[in-house]
This record gives sequence, C-alpha cells and structure tokens, in this order.
Amino acid sequence: MAAGIKTGGRKPGTPNKVTRTIREMLQEILEGELNNLPSLLEGVNPRDRLQFIAKLLPYVIPQVETDIQDEGQTKPNFFDLVNQQILEKMDQKKNQ
Repeated sequence: MAAGIKTGGRKPGTPNKVTRTIREMLQEILEGELNNLPSLLEGVNPRDRLQFIAKLLPYVIPQVETDIQDEGQTKPNFFDLVNQQILEKMDQKKNQ
C-alpha cells in the first residue's frame, strides 16, 4: 500500500453487512422479549421490579441537562434520586 493511499476494502460509507445482520437479529429478539416483559415482571419481587423499571427510564424519558452546579460537587442524577426514594418508601412499608 502506498503511503496514505487506500487501495482496497470497503469504500467510505459502505455499510458493514455483518453488523447490519447482527443488529437486525438483535432487534427481532428484543421486540419479542418486550412483548413478554409484562408477564416476566409479574414474577419479580416489587423491589427488583422497580429497580429494573428505574434503569429503563433513561431510554424512554430523556435526561434534562441543567446549568446548576454546586461548588465543586457533581449534580445528582434524577433517575438515581427517584430510584433511591422508591427504595426508601418500600423499606418503610416493609418495616411497618
């Protein structure tokens, strides 16, 4: 190969056939599992179910960026705060 000159392989912008095939297969699997999700979640204890749902929230509801910064401290993650509050409420109910 000459210095800096491409002499073979895929041309820029040509999709990778293997990657496309794998993505299509994964999409089919995920679509099937999403249909089964409600029945799968019925068998999970409430605490784990809520943790699972909280982990999926960022894929459904976009996170909003704010310009608020505490002095040298990181911003709390909204979804982590919601998850923490849910777990605290469940612990309170369990201890009653």
